[in-house]
Amino acid sequence: MRTIFYLSAILLFLLLMSCSEEPPTNINNESLSKKPTPPNPPEPLVLLHNANQIVGCSGSKIVVWTYSGGIYSVSWENSSSGDYNAAAIGDVDRDGNDELVAVFIYETGRGRNKITHKVIQIFENGDTDTPTRVSGDLTEEGVNGIGYTYMRLGDANNDGHIEILIAHSNCISVHNDNGSEIPMLWKSEDLSALDPWSIEAGDADNDGQNEIVYAELAGQRFGVYEYVENNTWGNRLYSETILYGLDRAFVADVDGDGLNEVIGGGNASMLFVWEYINGNYVVEFESGNLGGFTQGIGSGDFDNDELNEIAVGTAGADNKVIVFKHNGTTYLNIYEDSFLGMVSDLFAGDSDNDGVKEIVLAASDLLVYDYTNQYNQTYSNSTGIFQVIVK
Repeated sequence: MRTIFYLSAILLFLLLMSCSEEPPTNINNESLSKKPTPPNPPEPLVLLHNANQIVGCSGSKIVVWTYSGGIYSVSWENSSSGDYNAAAIGDVDRDGNDELVAVFIYETGRGRNKITHKVIQIFENGDTDTPTRVSGDLTEEGVNGIGYTYMRLGDANNDGHIEILIAHSNCISVHNDNGSEIPMLWKSEDLSALDPWSIEAGDADNDGQNEIVYAELAGQRFGVYEYVENNTWGNRLYSETILYGLDRAFVADVDGDGLNEVIGGGNASMLFVWEYINGNYVVEFESGNLGGFTQGIGSGDFDNDELNEIAVGTAGADNKVIVFKHNGTTYLNIYEDSFLGMVSDLFAGDSDNDGVKEIVLAASDLLVYDYTNQYNQTYSNSTGIFQVIVK
């Protein structure tokens, strides 16, 4: 009898509760009609026309800085659960507007089933945190998805448009963006034993045509691929080697003779300049010990005298920026400044849109040196930037 009494009481209680509540259907419909709103929706990407911006990578983030009112401030930022190894800004799809290009590495699976993927992402002006286009998985095309990655945009096949050039840990590759897909145009042979680092398109041999120039850390030299035809590169030529690993090699006229040189550095803690002479790249100049690895090298007319200078960022025991200038005979150290934070990259570009290039350094902070203000340093805080480009 006691059990029957308890059961009757429970049934009566449930009946009363069901009568006092709204029908579940009404509650579900009401909750479904309320769409959750993110507390801080991401800002849209703003790519300025006829004005330059700085883009940098900081692990899981891409950051774009814009100069205004005497300061560099973050105008767009994208975070992800993977790693952004490289980024740049340029009109890669030939539509007359700039895009932001990024190399993104991420993992799927766990343990033995873990797989590393590497893709190219294209962000159009107005995008928030989702790219407009994504390439196929580059690891499926023989590209090592693990390790250092370096990217530059440039006209590698001399068609008047820019391509995407990437140095991977086992090869170098060239890609383009046709507005709907991002195909790989060409991939080099296996270079894993040579450890490619930086890459650029430039007229290294002064024949009026761009070549692909890349640095070899293990090869202690740079390699030059001549463009042949139909998006193929061959006839690779090597530079004179140095005693230490080379991780930066770029093309510019730095002695004012109207001909390009190749400037570079790396684990040697020295600056090197190569001249192209009688079919060979020969070391024309090597500096003394600069006190740290030359992690960043660039060139530009910083003092607006129509002659390019060389900027070097060192990392290690002594972190500093050094400017070299050719005096008609050799290269002289004309400026030097030390700072806190290890240099990982350097780019010379007009970051404040005054018509004169500045020295932009990726370090613990974004550092900008402006000669027009006596190389005064301005900076924008970010955490551990490791690659930076000005557009």
